[in-house]
Amino acid sequence: MDFDFGVDSPDDVITAAISLWETERSQVQSMLNVDDEIMNVWWPSDAAVGIGGTYQAWFRGGRQLKKIDVRWGHPKPTLAQLIDCLGIPEYYIAFYDQAPEATRFKLVLLYSETGIVLPYDSPYTSFLRPELPEIHPDVRIDELAVVAPGPPAQMVTDLYSVGNVGGGYKYSVCLLKPWPGSIEAMEIESAAAFHRCIP
Repeated sequence: MDFDFGVDSPDDVITAAISLWETERSQVQSMLNVDDEIMNVWWPSDAAVGIGGTYQAWFRGGRQLKKIDVRWGHPKPTLAQLIDCLGIPEYYIAFYDQAPEATRFKLVLLYSETGIVLPYDSPYTSFLRPELPEIHPDVRIDELAVVAPGPPAQMVTDLYSVGNVGGGYKYSVCLLKPWPGSIEAMEIESAAAFHRCIP
């Protein structure tokens, strides 16, 4: 499926950022990672023009648009507010992710018809605390991503193909589930279930 937003190159994104967000050229930054040919273009926006925060456009091979990220400033929207605005996602992925002496959960909501993805990482919780972090409607979401609409497996691969690519999280698609009807009904898979997904 086409994924271009009317832009064919990083230069087109820079032009759009200047004209649509009324951004000064000096505020639009770009960086090329020569090793993997990833071009990243980013610019800030205040709440007076668009959504307050930082926008990023990621290109592979210098020209193929792979992902757009929006990282919100404050106040960040809640999970419930975003679902009210965007509608019900078709799919979700939720699993615990462990670090030395701490755990968190990772959540990804997928809108396969529009390519919108809502990724969320909860704060780490110490192993000394008996309760694990839980999903609730009031969690504050940091980021919205847009990738090419299509099958969930491809969307998850695109989400983790540029930008935050570590941790093997692209394999988490094996934990994909259909939307269960409510935020509270979402189930968080164990860290062991996630690690079984990694080949």
